[in-house]
Amino acid sequence: MKTANKGVLNKTTWKANVSGQDREKLIAAVACRKAEERGFKNFSPELDPLKDLAEAEIEVREFLSDN
Repeated sequence: MKTANKGVLNKTTWKANVSGQDREKLIAAVACRKAEERGFKNFSPELDPLKDLAEAEIEVREFLSDN
C-alpha cells in the first residue's frame, strides 16, 4: 500500500514556504509568550510590550532564515 505525501514539505524547505500571514502569527505568539513569562507586567523601561514585539520579530526572522 502506497502512502500519499501530496502537499507535504520536507524539513529543509518548509521554512521557505511560510506565508506572510503565518509569519505574523508566529511573531504574535512569541511576543505573547514573552509577556506571559514576565507575568503580563507592562510599561516600565525593561517591561515594554513593544520591546516584546521587536524581540519576537528578530527571533522569528532568525528562526526562518536559512542559517
